[in-house]
Parts: sequence; C-alpha cells; structure tokens
Amino acid sequence: MERLNPSDEFNKNFLESSIEYDSDSIEIQQDNLERRKIAEQLANNNIEVNKILETLGNNYEKMEKYYRKITGSELTSDPYGSIEKDFPIKKTTISIVIPAYNNGERLQKCLLSIEGSTFNAKCNDKLEVIVVDDGSTNGENHISGSVQELIDNNLLKNLNIKVVRQPNGGAGKARFTGVNLAQNEYIIFHDPDIVENPNLIEEYAKRFEVLDNIAMFGPRGHIEQNDPKIRDNNEIKNYLPRLPIDIQEDGRWTNDHLSDCDNLKKLTDNQNVWVDHGKWNPYSFFWGLNVAMKKKDLLKHAVGYDPRIKGWGAEDDITASQVLSSGVYAIPCPSAFCHHIKHPININEEKRQENVRILQNTLNSPPKKPLEFNRNEIIEKINMKSKKQNLVSQPTTIPDYSKIAAQMLKTGFYETADKYSEMALKENPNSGWNLSDRAMILLEQNKTNEAFQLQEKAENLLTNNPYIFINSAKLHARVGNYEKAYKYYENAISIGGVDFLKENNILIKSAQEYKNEGTKYLKEKKFRKALNALDMCLTLNPNMMWAEYDKAHALMELNLTEKAYGSAEKCNQLKKDDTWVLTLMGKLSIKLNNSNRAKKELNRALELCPSNQEAKELLENINL
Repeated sequence: MERLNPSDEFNKNFLESSIEYDSDSIEIQQDNLERRKIAEQLANNNIEVNKILETLGNNYEKMEKYYRKITGSELTSDPYGSIEKDFPIKKTTISIVIPAYNNGERLQKCLLSIEGSTFNAKCNDKLEVIVVDDGSTNGENHISGSVQELIDNNLLKNLNIKVVRQPNGGAGKARFTGVNLAQNEYIIFHDPDIVENPNLIEEYAKRFEVLDNIAMFGPRGHIEQNDPKIRDNNEIKNYLPRLPIDIQEDGRWTNDHLSDCDNLKKLTDNQNVWVDHGKWNPYSFFWGLNVAMKKKDLLKHAVGYDPRIKGWGAEDDITASQVLSSGVYAIPCPSAFCHHIKHPININEEKRQENVRILQNTLNSPPKKPLEFNRNEIIEKINMKSKKQNLVSQPTTIPDYSKIAAQMLKTGFYETADKYSEMALKENPNSGWNLSDRAMILLEQNKTNEAFQLQEKAENLLTNNPYIFINSAKLHARVGNYEKAYKYYENAISIGGVDFLKENNILIKSAQEYKNEGTKYLKEKKFRKALNALDMCLTLNPNMMWAEYDKAHALMELNLTEKAYGSAEKCNQLKKDDTWVLTLMGKLSIKLNNSNRAKKELNRALELCPSNQEAKELLENINL
C-alpha cells in the first residue's frame, strides 16, 4: 500500500509506525487534530474543565473500527480474543512509573510480574521501570535494597530499572517525578502493590502502536498477600500465567457500567456515566494503579500533581481530567488485567474529603498549566543492574469458553458472551450449564424463542437445580408469564432455601422497591437493568400497571417494538383508557408501521386529555 503524506505535524507520529497510511488513518488523525484545536480554544477562553469534557464527548467509534481493521481484534469488548491475537510492536516504548513508600515486600512482587511479562520478553529494549521512593521512613535504602535483593538472588534477571529517592510529597508528586525522568514515549502508572498478568503491558502497547490521542485504564482484581500463587518470590513467575482474569471483580466493569455506555462511547447526562452511587465522568475511571497515557500529554497538559493533595484519593482524577480535557480519548482496556495485593489501608477521611474539594475546584476551573519539575529535589538516582539473561515468558492462560462467556455476561458484553457460549456448546453440547448460560445470553440479546428452547434442554439435563429454576424464572418474566416465573422461584426456594435466593440477589426487595429501581434505571438510560428490575417487580405483583408501562418504555428503547407493544397492551388491560398508555401505544403503532391503529389510539388519548401535547404532535406527523 502506498504511503500518504501526513497533512500536518500531528500526523508524523505514524511515520515510525508499522501501520501503513490509508484514508481511514488520515481521517482519524485529522479528526484528532481538530478535536485538540477545539479543546485548546476552549481552554484559551477560560472554559472550565467539566464544560470542556462535556463539549468534547468521547465517541471513539472510528478509532475502534480502524483498530479492528489493522489488528483483527477488538479494542475494548473481547479481552481474551485480544490476548490471543499476536501483533508486532515496532515503535512503542513504555516506561512504568511506580511510587513507593515503605512497601518494599509488595514492590518486589510487582517487579517480578513486570519482568515476567510478554512485553519484557519480546521488547526488553523498549521497556524501563522507574521506582520513586517517596521519602520512605523505614531506612533510606529500604526501596533500593528491596530491588537489589531480587537482583542478588538472581530473581530479577533482565529488567531495565531505576530507583529514585525524593523527600515525601505524596503519590502524585512521585508519579510526576517518574514521568519527568522517563526516557520512553508512553507511561504506565502502577502502585507498588500490583501484580500484573503477563500480557498487561503488551495489551496497552498494541493499542498505542495503532492509535494516537488515547489514554487507557485496565481492570484489577484482588489477591491475598499470603496467597500461594504470589507468596514465594522464587515461584511467582511460574504462577503468573495462571493468575485468573476475573473482570467482574472490578466495580467499573460490573453492573453494566461500561457496557451500558458502550465502553464510554455513548455518554449521557452532560457526558457522564450513571453508576450505582451517582454519576461518573470518564476521568473517574482512571485509577492510578493501572492506567496508561502518552508522556507528552502528561507533561504538556496534566497538572502533574497538586501539592495540596495529601494522603489517599483524587490525585489520579485530577491528572486524568486534565489530560482528557486536552482532547485525548478515554479507552477501557479490559485485557490489561492486574491484581491488587490486599493489605490494610489507613484512610484519613478528613484529608480525603479535602482532596475531593480540591478535585471539584479543579474541575470547575479552566485547565491549569503544568508545573515545573525541580530536579534539585531528587536525593538519589540509582540504575539497578540485573544480569541480562534471556527471558522466555508464558502468556496469560485463557480460561475455558464457558467461564469466559459467564464473565462477559456478568459484565454486560453480550455479543462477546454469545461468541464464547457458542464455542462452549460446540465443545460440550450436552452440558446443562452451557445450555442455560447461553439461554441467558440470548435473553439479553432478546432472542427469547431460541432461549426457551435451550433452557428447556437445560431443565431436562439438570433436574431440580435451583440455579436452572432461577434462569427459567427470568425467561418467563421477560415475556410476561409472571405467574409461571413466580412458581419457578418457589421451586428454587424449596430446594435451595430462602437464603439461596438472597445470595443470588433474587426477590430480596418489595415489588414497589423493584419498581422504583426500574424507573431510576430507565431515567439513567440503563434499559437492560431497568428491564431486570421491572421483571422482578411484576413477578411479585403482576398488577402494577405503571411498572408494565415502564417495561414497555425500556423495551421500546431497546428497539423491541413488538414486545413493547405487548407490554403497553397489558397496561391498557390493567387500566382502560389512560391517555398516557394510549399515547405510548400510538407511538409504538407508528414504529410498527400501523398508522390506522395509531390514529385510533392517539385520537382516543386526545379525547381523554385534550392538552396531551405528545399525542397531538404524533397525530400531526401521521397526517403529514
């Protein structure tokens, strides 16, 4: 393919890339340049950070399609497929920055996992690690000594690592120091209590190799400090490939937070994401323990650190908000998985609240200019020399297809779940669990007929199983068979007991509480979650007309128009001649191309309430 000349300075990043120029790459780079210019103009006009983020949005759909075309894998929605897909890294160089304070033992495990990474084995000359000792109080050589101990014991064999010592200034300042000393183009931030899965760095590098103008964050699970997999430093590298990837452990991926907004591409409510405890902007997803950004963006656009920030919290939000408000896209990277080593955390709530106030002040102000880096504050810089032995790293062990499908179902990535559940069934077509799991996936994709067929087979294979009864209940509730759904739940109780339902969050609230929850999710545009809550409500009380009305709305928003009309008809049966129900029925009849029926329903709605403006406008549109 013939290379096209870059149209401006911004496009020159591609010249050293392994990617050939084509019309798509040129269009993306021009879009990125325009986005940066808009962000710069807004900042020059003293527009506050929050408003800039609202104006820019985060729809990176073009980049996602381009990444798929170049690599043959998904950018955000299929972590296991991404790990299995090899892609050459030719230009991307990575510096990992780790702030450390009195935690040399956990830091050792972090460094061993980095050395055991696939990226270090393949691209050792493109990776460096910078550990910033932020004024540790248990000995000036505590952190450097912990690193040297690994080298002396021949555990760190080939890792480019520097240890820098500075007076205590907090994690934000330590990261700022590390970024300024970094030699490479891209930065990964870790906390010292992180153990990487082997593919983490490579997964970030693949995306940086193809795309510019992005910042990424990856998921994390938890692991006990005395877990046999990481307890012995001599054995940790052997266990790394087998460390589980359980994305549903991470609150950012659970409860459909990311799937409902299509991985931050389709934001609502002033470019925010509704989560269980309020609204988040994309910067809220960037936790300092596992994020990746371009060094130039951090130095040019990020505050670096705020000296007022003390203790735990908010410094990573501030940095991410400044970078994103310069026009950078926020990209989730679920294949870049790590484990947080559990340990006691002492949080000073008063300081944390003060940090949150500083964050809010930052968001409600124009972007700040970056701080100057003071090299004179560095007390000591040590280049740690390992023995430079050749390494062979094993990639992350991919779990079986049924486990992947179950994870993707729980995190809301239904198309990916569908792909792996189909593969699981091909491997074991007579597994009742595989059949039932696939039925639930098909239910979320609104393929109810196929779901019922598979669930019936699962019931025959796994008789008197409470989990199977729960899945059957969910299916029947979705299609309006509420009495039958309730009987299935009763069967589950008779076998597993009431505690079993509580453990699985089934029927633990009143019908009215589920109705309120469903209405809340509907307002937040979380339509699948709204459906699940409303199904629970109607299973407990099938006569709650307004719950059925909300269910019809949720089904309509999911483009399930016929099913939505069926729910609206049930509303009409429960309360004859309600103007709002008839208006909804008329709207749905229009969507179903039944204008004659729509006219009757809308005319009747206007007879009942002549001031019904929505019915009047819908009717006028039909007559046009």
